[in-house]
Order: sequence, then C-alpha cells, then structure tokens
Amino acid sequence: MTPALVANRMLTAEEVSDEAKAQAKEYYANFYKDYNLPTDRKVARKMLSMVKENVKDLPTVFAEVIDAQFGGDIDAYVDYLYDNSVFTDEAKASAATSEQIKNDPAVVLATSVLNKMKELREKAVPNLQKYADGHRLYVAGLMRMQPDKAWYSDANFTIRLTYGQVLPYEPADGVVYDYYTTLKGVMEKEDSSNPEFVVPAKLKELYEAKDFGPYANCKGELPVAFLANCDITGGNSGSPMMNSRGELIGLAFDGNWEAMSGDIAFEPDVQRTIGVDVRYVLFVIDKFAGADWLLDEMTLVKSDCTKACDQKDVKKKETKASRKTPRKRTRSVSNWKYGECAFALQAHVRESKRGERSQRSPLFDVEKRSDEIYALRGMKTVLLFGSVCRNKINDYF
Repeated sequence: MTPALVANRMLTAEEVSDEAKAQAKEYYANFYKDYNLPTDRKVARKMLSMVKENVKDLPTVFAEVIDAQFGGDIDAYVDYLYDNSVFTDEAKASAATSEQIKNDPAVVLATSVLNKMKELREKAVPNLQKYADGHRLYVAGLMRMQPDKAWYSDANFTIRLTYGQVLPYEPADGVVYDYYTTLKGVMEKEDSSNPEFVVPAKLKELYEAKDFGPYANCKGELPVAFLANCDITGGNSGSPMMNSRGELIGLAFDGNWEAMSGDIAFEPDVQRTIGVDVRYVLFVIDKFAGADWLLDEMTLVKSDCTKACDQKDVKKKETKASRKTPRKRTRSVSNWKYGECAFALQAHVRESKRGERSQRSPLFDVEKRSDEIYALRGMKTVLLFGSVCRNKINDYF
C-alpha cells in the first residue's frame, strides 16, 4: 500500500472517520521516515521499463499517459510523476486537498495498475478450479508412474511440528544474544513517543515493587521472551511452543533478523524463533489484568528447575491440584530451561483420575499412532505450526 493509494481510498469512501484519518497520518509518518526520493525515482524508471517490455496486457496509464503525453518516453514520464506528485513529501501529502489527490499523477498511476490487476484476477477465476483439478490428476499420474519415489505430502491445513532447542546465538564476531529477556529490558526500552514502546503505569508499578507473583525465575527476574532454533514461517504468530511433556511454555510471535531468509534455507546456528514466555503471559493475566478467573481454567505445572527453587511451594500446589476434579480440556503450562530436550504435539490434554495424560485432536488420532508420537521424545524443544511444512529432520540429529 502506497501513500497515494491510502489517500485515494479515503477520497473514494462514502464517509471518512476521525479514526481513519488518524491511521492515515500514522501510516504517512511510518512510510516517510525511511523514504528516499532519489532511490524511489530510479526504481520507478527501471520497473516501468521492465513492465513495458515484458507485459502484453498493460495498464491503461501506458497508452493514455506515457504514450499519448510523453511519446512513450519512460524517463520523461517519471520526471513528471515525481516533480508533480504531492506524495513525494510527507508534509505535502498530509496537507493535500481532495482535488489535488484526485488529479495527482501518482494516484492516476496506482489506480490504473490496480484496475488492471482486478481485471486479470476476474479473468483467471473461472480457470482456477480447472487448474486445481488438472494438477491433482497430474500429480496422481506421476505417483502411479513412480511408485518407489518418496513424495512430499500435501500438508496444507494439516497439523505439523518443528523442533529445536532453547538457545542463544552469535550473529557476528563479538556479538552474543542470550536465550531469554526479562521485564527489566522492557523498562529499558521504554519510549513514550513510540506507541510500540509505551509502558503502562501499572506495569511500571509491578516492576518497581518486584511484584511478580509465582512467575519469577530463580534469579528473581520475570522472563518475557526466549529464543529457540525452531524453523517457522509467516503466519506462525500464536503457535504454541511446548516441552517434552506437551506442556505449554510459550507462544511464537516473531523471528530474528537472520531468520528472514528461512523460507529459502534454514540455518540452525543463527536463525531463531522468538516466543513470549508463558510465565509472562500468566503474569499479565494475573497481576496486570487481574483476570485470575482465567487461571482457574488451567492446570499450572512447574518445571524441574523451578521446583528446585521453590520445592515447598510446588508440593503445596501439587497437593491442592490433586484434590481438584479433573477438567475435560485443560492446558498444562511450564517453563523451560537452557537446552531442554522436548517434543510437542498439537492436541487437547485430558487429565485422568490416575494423573495419566491422553492427548486427543480432531485432526490427529494420537492413541492410534502412539508409537510414532513417543518416538519423538528424543527431539528437542518443539513448536507447532499449521501453514507451510519445512521440517528438516536430518539437520537436528
């Protein structure tokens, strides 16, 4: 989305709310802080030239503007575009009138390109199902022709997992990133002028008072996030991260800078998944939000490293938990430790009267495949995801 399209969308809307205007203003600020006009101009020249040379069905702007008004001279058109558009500057874009936006050359270009894209998509729709059916028959034929060949499964919309270890990493000589962060780092990064780094007053109060409840680690720190060399992809935010007992230890929400090339090649030494620590999630639910009723729906379990710190408290909670009537669908949570071995499975956890666990999932019958599942116990910390399957088992053994 370009500033010209944002402005044009507001212009064509029946009603523009104050919230929409504020969002547009925020978008402009984020866009223009890294915008470089000379570079954009050079890129436009090259891209428009490539489109004209390689695309048969061109947007109307090529015939009606570039050819009709500039004799097909891309360089002359680009100079006109950047010399006359209000969207080359944040101040001009923010102050532009409706008439200026409507006639702006950047809006004319963007609208023409979008209209052509819409036209081509509509033409393709009737053939999409035909292609899908044909591709299915083609692959089936290949599989019959080569029965001994190992074929990738069609993993779309199915359960799969990736696995690794909770680990730090060294992206460059002399640069080391530890495997976890704490609430102290949140306070150190506070920036009241940046919405992403504003720290609520109540969170500051809890930090100053060190009121972390039972969620602090053995050092008295409140863990916030941790790193693992799991292989994830776009759309993984919110994926559960579990230990070897199937207990939730965090939620994936991002990857480090070095992991941006992970869809092409996975490098376990430097690529990391970033997960929010479940202890921080529980802290926010309990101490910050005061929504302790949500905790009543969970079974909380402390890991071995935490038990060593607070054995008495753990025994007390285990005794109390053993008296409760088991719920049909509970979630076990635990914390992790450096290099902890683990595996995971996406399933509902059900506590039996004997304290045994059986896992059930509408898409994955664990009981029928128990030998397969428990063979995974030799793996490391595990993360589940449900989009593109790119597990590289041999990389980890």
